[in-house]
Amino acid sequence: MTKVGGITQLRKVIALAEANGISVVPHSAYFGPGLLASIHCIAAMAGEALVERYDADFEVNPFHDAIDPDSSGCIAVPQGPGLGVDPDQSVIERLRVD
Repeated sequence: MTKVGGITQLRKVIALAEANGISVVPHSAYFGPGLLASIHCIAAMAGEALVERYDADFEVNPFHDAIDPDSSGCIAVPQGPGLGVDPDQSVIERLRVD
């Protein structure tokens, strides 16, 4: 999503691929808003779809469990406003480098 120009462009890519019988597996090289937006786009796709996410453990991340797969490898679509979850400001302050 972040590499093709945002949500609207990704939806265009998905529509074009689906019209031509091509599977799309969005991925995000980022763990923040780009990944959250990709998760929402994938949830809007027809049928089941996969998301590629880097397999990395964090000491702490500002989105907590919202970007972590469960024991079956699934990531739930955050249900809050916007991208579904706001970053934890205390984590951002803790990780801030001046």
